[in-house]
Amino acid sequence: MKRSLFKRLAKLEARDNPDDRIPIYVRYRGEHQDIDEDVRKRIDELIGLGALCEADRPRCVFWLHYMPYAKWMLGGERKRQLDHQAALGNPEWLNRKRGQGEAENNS
Repeated sequence: MKRSLFKRLAKLEARDNPDDRIPIYVRYRGEHQDIDEDVRKRIDELIGLGALCEADRPRCVFWLHYMPYAKWMLGGERKRQLDHQAALGNPEWLNRKRGQGEAENNS
């Protein structure tokens, strides 16, 4: 095959390749936030709630690393999944952490 045909084939495969990553919703609270730690805790909670299984852990990514915020607003299956995670509510550790951050900012 010609080189141009290989390029076209590679572009088609990249476009049609399904993405198996799972976006994990964690509210962004500012630059001081440890996103990796918060995402790990959120994954543990989702596994505990039964929304994910342990085998899904390696596929999980922070939702803003998966897709920019503006693209989530377009709708679709991934947005419904993200909305479902957000509806599960803020976990206790995040509420405590947020309270500590607000106390530090007010001092």
